Amino acid sequence: LDPVAGRTLDDQATELPGDRLVRAEAAHRLAWSFTRVAGKEREARDWYRKALTLDPNNPYHLAGFLEQEAYSAREHGFAAIMRATLEQAIGVCHEHVAVGIELPRAYFTVARLLLLLENFSDALDAYVEGLRIVLAPDAPVLEGVLDEEMEFLRRINAPHGLPVRHEDVRRLLELARVVQNPTAGGESPRSHLAGTG
Repeated sequence: LDPVAGRTLDDQATELPGDRLVRAEAAHRLAWSFTRVAGKEREARDWYRKALTLDPNNPYHLAGFLEQEAYSAREHGFAAIMRATLEQAIGVCHEHVAVGIELPRAYFTVARLLLLLENFSDALDAYVEGLRIVLAPDAPVLEGVLDEEMEFLRRINAPHGLPVRHEDVRRLLELARVVQNPTAGGESPRSHLAGTG
């Protein structure tokens, strides 16, 4: 990924828009990989910044960048001064939902951005919509997707414990994990919970 994400162009080279998006996605994935390695916070921040620079209107790159910034700063209050940017990103995610792409990622990204803006009720609603997709009876098992949301909560609140409203989200995700992986031999509650409203 590094040669793709970090490629620089000489004066004669022409970069197609699609190439730039591929580089942004590669940078995003590199950034994510560095978040899983102790002591690599600076590298993670640099690559998230690179992804966002290459594709500034991508809400998923923005959410990753903000998560890393919150983890590095040990607080996420700064998100409030970026409200207009976050609301624009939420709008892009809703456009993706409307056309049926980036699901359930779009819902979970909306939820993350709303949590950063301290709009807890709407964040929970977005998580529920994302979980409907993950827990639908015919849905493929998306390994690690719920763990990623748990990790987001932990990282934006490090090194403190989760505030009460974030605990509500954690409990919802824990319940979803139980539904996704019920104990062997029992009836799966998946079909019951996926359709509730």
